[in-house]
Amino acid sequence: MPSKREQILSAVVTLLTGATPAGANVFRSRVTAIGREESPAIIVRPEEDIPEKQFAGMTISTLAMAIDVYTRGDVPDQLADPIIAAAHARIMADPTLSGLASLTLQGPAKWEMHEADQTAGFATFLYHVRYTTKVYDLTQ
Repeated sequence: MPSKREQILSAVVTLLTGATPAGANVFRSRVTAIGREESPAIIVRPEEDIPEKQFAGMTISTLAMAIDVYTRGDVPDQLADPIIAAAHARIMADPTLSGLASLTLQGPAKWEMHEADQTAGFATFLYHVRYTTKVYDLTQ
């Protein structure tokens, strides 16, 4: 069975697949470049995972989960906005992510633009997902 962290990331990929405007493709921790034909795209990836407290055989951790939104075209941040809004609404509709987490909080965001065959932009949004596991088992 995958770790609770992986279960959370997979659940978010499932939540976002087919649920955003402009038919954004959703990928899990993609490292290869996003081609023009694959834009717009969303990449769901872990940023960091911090165990914060242990008690009664349980560990409380916070996963910083990054949602990257890639777009191409004039004013790429504007093109990304409805995708970002839809993704945020899906994630925050159930802050427990179907019981995998105890809480999901919105974190910081940043935007970057690059010159390509069309202007390319990406926005990264962090979410802080608090969850618990057994001290001896990261899957539970």
